[in-house]
Amino acid sequence: MRYTFIGTHDSVESAFTSLSSDTSAVTACDVERAQGYVYDNNAYIVQIRRGKGDTFIFDTAHQPDMTRLSDILQDTTWVFHAADQDLHSLFRLNIRPQTLFDTKIAAEISGCPRIGLASLSSDFLGIPMSKQHQAENWSRRPVPPQWLDYAAGDVEYLYDLKELLTQRLVMLGRLEWFKEECHYIVAKSVRTYGQEDDLKWWKHIPHFHDIHDKRGRAIAYQLWRAREDIAKKNNIAPHWVLPNKALNWAATRKVRGYRGLCAYGHPGVRRYRSAWKHALSLAWQMTTEPPRNDRKNQRNNHGIPFVSRWKYDAPDKYQRLQLLNITQHMLEQTYRIPMHMMVSQARRQRIAWLWKKEGDVRAILDDTPARKWQKNLIEPYFERTLSTGDTLEISDYSFPEELLILPS
Repeated sequence: MRYTFIGTHDSVESAFTSLSSDTSAVTACDVERAQGYVYDNNAYIVQIRRGKGDTFIFDTAHQPDMTRLSDILQDTTWVFHAADQDLHSLFRLNIRPQTLFDTKIAAEISGCPRIGLASLSSDFLGIPMSKQHQAENWSRRPVPPQWLDYAAGDVEYLYDLKELLTQRLVMLGRLEWFKEECHYIVAKSVRTYGQEDDLKWWKHIPHFHDIHDKRGRAIAYQLWRAREDIAKKNNIAPHWVLPNKALNWAATRKVRGYRGLCAYGHPGVRRYRSAWKHALSLAWQMTTEPPRNDRKNQRNNHGIPFVSRWKYDAPDKYQRLQLLNITQHMLEQTYRIPMHMMVSQARRQRIAWLWKKEGDVRAILDDTPARKWQKNLIEPYFERTLSTGDTLEISDYSFPEELLILPS
């Protein structure tokens, strides 16, 4: 495969000139981050291939503002695989795709049994792809040549996959569903850009629920806060500062001070001793429960109780939810679309809790970010299930046999 690594100002100008002269309406794009190695979610490498031309691999350390690239390609359709993982990091470089084609979403909506990029390349093109360097530290410089070969491969076949998946979506009559979903991904990414820190929540510490007392939770919370500050300041992944196991260890043992934390034996304990001393001091001074992530709770809860209590407190609503789960599973098997693509678990719970009479399913969904295609697909089945109080066989649709892809 042909590619050019863009690591100097002169090479950037040459790449921009080449991309400007290309008239293709399709741009394949991918980014490489350094998750697990650094704190930020920035793109350290951006791969661009316009049409069937050469691939350009941009080193963002030499080109932190790529507004001009965005302007050159603004009228093209950007092809990604799993775009929602990449868009925020591209926004930080002032690259803002307007029209999107996501091969992962296309594969899900068109009933492909395997949706990974390597799997799609194998199933549709008969070309094996290696994902050997997917989880490398892409902030490392210089970038090893074999990593660059891998990065170029990630955009090499996106154009061909776009063409084949589009044909499949058209044959299934689902192209408009797909376009609506891609539009939603772009709009959601724009709306949530800059709110990444809101998604970091201290109660996401693994095995948090094993910490049963208030003092232990205070210790976990204050150590987590200190770790986040250190990781962000030094741009290193939090687990390199102090692993989650150490936070749980300190919380369950109700460690009183720095000397107690030293017993865990991690090098980060001594390296950042002053931060841990201060954090543990604050933890033992707390008299109330650590704060909750109110923004997250307001966004997801909608005043509906946790489903774990429904069986005992609201058995009728619990039964409705079981029926909806069965119906959606039947829809998944019939339409070959993953359950989470049709309607989220939170929305199923919302419907089960709020439904009272026929017609309520649509009204409830209208009050959520559900897309039009999702509402039109599931509303009649959910209404029929809730109105009859029973699951019914889905006999009005069958997936075309000629489009079945059997897992290899």
